[in-house]
Amino acid sequence: MSKINVGFIGCGKIASVRHIPEASRIEGVHIRGYFNRTKEKAEDMAKIYGGQVYNTYQEVLDDPEVDAVVISVANILHGEITVEALKKGKHVLCEKPMATSLEESILMVETAKETGKILDIAHNQRLNPIHQEAKRLLKEGTIGKVLTFRTTFGHSGPEEWSSTPGKDVWFFYEDAAGMGAM
Repeated sequence: MSKINVGFIGCGKIASVRHIPEASRIEGVHIRGYFNRTKEKAEDMAKIYGGQVYNTYQEVLDDPEVDAVVISVANILHGEITVEALKKGKHVLCEKPMATSLEESILMVETAKETGKILDIAHNQRLNPIHQEAKRLLKEGTIGKVLTFRTTFGHSGPEEWSSTPGKDVWFFYEDAAGMGAM
């Protein structure tokens, strides 16, 4: 089996506790390296999982050895970096939300089609067993026609789970999150 070389752009909480550790356990995946605007976070990941540290995300995209990238940065950058990655011949897994505008989302999809590269958005909740069961019940018509529903899904929020805990994290700033706190 040939290996796929993966570069990580963003080493914040979701990358450091989910994407990177999980990628390290997948047979056929080789972690090529990391970029994070706070270089120490990238260095920490390299010490734990191996791979090199890049000084810019463009260095990750320019590395001919990188086949795919995982983008886990501020929401406002998802579209721009994803399109650039696809144009540079990389497959992309982009953290949610896909982008901060419909236009950016469309451009991401169009660029993936044009380049023939895979674009996936990390909407992990669709694979949650309870959500799969709800989908099955709806599809089979078991619960009838649904006109409205309410759901509650929660966690402690970015001020607790961010890699830099506190109230001053990018999730709370519209210019970085693209839409403010959700």
